Amino acid sequence: MWSARRRPVAGAVAFVLALLAKALAAVALWGLYCIVVVWTRVAQKRFRSEEEQDEFLDALEEPLAQGDFDEAEELLDLLDKLGEE
Repeated sequence: MWSARRRPVAGAVAFVLALLAKALAAVALWGLYCIVVVWTRVAQKRFRSEEEQDEFLDALEEPLAQGDFDEAEELLDLLDKLGEE
């Protein structure tokens, strides 16, 4: 009597576990895709060398220290345009 009742429940549990395993695999693949996209984007946006980074930060420091945020924004726009090329 008990074995007849357990079989449908066991089948449902197995189905749910299989479904969860597939969902977990899909989430893992999505996470891997996101890592690749972010890694690629960071590689596109970073400076080629530490010297270039230091030059830019030195150029940006002066307008920021003076409170000239418009000039700082222009430098950032220029950097963004150079990165697109």
